[in-house]
Amino acid sequence: MKVAFRILRSVWDYVVFFEIRLSRHPLLFAIIYPVSLTMPLLLGLVAPREVSRWVGSPKWYYLFLVVGFAATFTAKFLSASKARTPYFTENPMLRHRASKLSPAVSEESAGFRHQAMKAASEIALLRSDIVDNSMMANPDWDCRLCLLEGTSHYKNLIDEIRKRAPDFRHHVLRLLPRKILDGKALINEHKIALTSAFPPPNGSIDIYRSDYFAALCTVELSLRDIVHREEGKEFPDHPAETRALMVQDGKLWRLREFSDTNPAASLHFGIIILAVSSDNILRLPKQSKGTMIASNKRIPLATGSVDWADISKDRSLKKTLLKAAKRELDEEWGGHQGEVPIRSMQTIGYFRDAMRGGKPEFVVLTKLACRDADLVADTSEVIATTAMGRNLSPKGHSAIFTVGSAADLAKVAAAVVNSRAASGDSVALFGAMLSAASVCKHSPDVVEGILSAAQN
Repeated sequence: MKVAFRILRSVWDYVVFFEIRLSRHPLLFAIIYPVSLTMPLLLGLVAPREVSRWVGSPKWYYLFLVVGFAATFTAKFLSASKARTPYFTENPMLRHRASKLSPAVSEESAGFRHQAMKAASEIALLRSDIVDNSMMANPDWDCRLCLLEGTSHYKNLIDEIRKRAPDFRHHVLRLLPRKILDGKALINEHKIALTSAFPPPNGSIDIYRSDYFAALCTVELSLRDIVHREEGKEFPDHPAETRALMVQDGKLWRLREFSDTNPAASLHFGIIILAVSSDNILRLPKQSKGTMIASNKRIPLATGSVDWADISKDRSLKKTLLKAAKRELDEEWGGHQGEVPIRSMQTIGYFRDAMRGGKPEFVVLTKLACRDADLVADTSEVIATTAMGRNLSPKGHSAIFTVGSAADLAKVAAAVVNSRAASGDSVALFGAMLSAASVCKHSPDVVEGILSAAQN
């Protein structure tokens, strides 16, 4: 039932977003599209005798409906696979430029700097020791979420995507069947998108409600050119320079400010969880092959994004982040019980992913109230990296570490950051370990407090 729900939800969300919301007259399509799909079915329910006269039997009528709907969707998929349909291909120049980006002007005063993995320069991000220690790892610091409801931010975002709506439709139509076959789904959940400076100068940050598909069409494709392929050749159609989320400042290229909305992009919160079990095991699994980001790479125990439903009642940033972290842990490692018991949980870091338009990522350190062996992975999301006592990580990559103190975590962080097998690591893991190393060095008491919580 869970798989069937994912498939139906994915198809439904595709129709609502790409066929209705991105149409030139979304309100009109919102009426016509559902009616065109459901009217024959309703007719068959209320007038079965009349229907039987047409097709001989109502059951054949319903069969024709199912086949017709399947044929329509299949035709769309096949049309998306034709030679003259658009493809998104990586722009090497922009990717190289993104791997060398400087921080936004407003972030330089907060100590943000570019950091790239030594053995894999494409794994690049921007972060600050000051922000990690004086704000994120400081239990006394927090900020308020200011909800910009009824504003034009999301409307402008949809208007931007609508300019290339056919290209995005074709892209997702090719992507959707593959993800379903991999056991994944493309569900358009509501996300928290940031639209003001972080760290905040006045104790609050402005956010608005965005969604997954909006991010997929903007941030995730911002470094890719749109081309058409015909007879094995590529014909440029729309360069990525007009959609790249970076600005030129003299000889430098910088990440753009969150308040910059040209072009509009959905920069929603990401959440990364480093977790240590009650028997002091820190596990680094691999992302499953069916995922969009960091497929088959080593990651922290859980990663994901912050949903709009995660916003705390008092609109606290940290409470919202911890709620999202707990939900992601439960979804990816809760097993049949659906819950991972927690002893202690604290934010410790923040960075911007340079390869994804400066997407904001928050890092959480957690002490679990269960043993490592009690964790049950959702294999559609993560690969546990150990089976029958064997380490399944790439050569040079350990999947299991013993962490009982801040000093232990500092050693693990140094080993990961300086790993020679960096190509097997994700940006999420690199950023999380940089934050962990910084907090272990400058705020060790905070780390000790989190890791010793199991003894209480």
